[in-house]
Amino acid sequence: MNDFCKIVYELATKIENLPSRKETLEKCVEEKLLFSDTMYKEQIEESKKYLLSRDNLKVVKTIARENKKKGV
Repeated sequence: MNDFCKIVYELATKIENLPSRKETLEKCVEEKLLFSDTMYKEQIEESKKYLLSRDNLKVVKTIARENKKKGV
């Protein structure tokens, strides 16, 4: 019976030390935003490398074509 009481006490201690719902939510949102920011920066870097690897004239023509489609 002593082992059972010890296990229950340990579980109760762990449950009491769990972060609150608000803290957990804040941590999840922060991690998600950091991940989104990291992904955004990686996409920008990949786009930059791609554009730098292309011929300048082709890039200018493509940008002009896309702007014309948008009506800019």
